[in-house]
Amino acid sequence: MFSNPKSLDWMNKTVEIVRSKYPELPYTFSFDYKEKDVAEKLKNNPLPHFDLLEQHLWMVSLNGGEFNKTMGYNWHRFSNESYLSLIENGEKLY
Repeated sequence: MFSNPKSLDWMNKTVEIVRSKYPELPYTFSFDYKEKDVAEKLKNNPLPHFDLLEQHLWMVSLNGGEFNKTMGYNWHRFSNESYLSLIENGEKLY
C-alpha cells in the first residue's frame, strides 16, 4: 500500500530525483482504489513532492473481479494471453 512509510519515502525521493532533471513537469503516482481513505491518510503522511494525486477507480476490479472473470482476463505479466481474451470476448460482452 502506498501509505506504508517506506513507500512514501521511496516515492518522495524518486520524484525529487526526477524533478531535479525535469523541473517543468508535474509529478504524481497513481493509486489503486484498494487503498481506502487516501485523503485521511495523507493528513498524517503528506507527499510534499507531488503536484497532484490521482486515485484510480478500477471498475474492472469491482464485484469480486466479475469483469475480468467474464472476459477471461487473468493478468499474465509476460504473455499476451489476457489481452487476446479481451479481444475475443469484448464485443460479445458489450
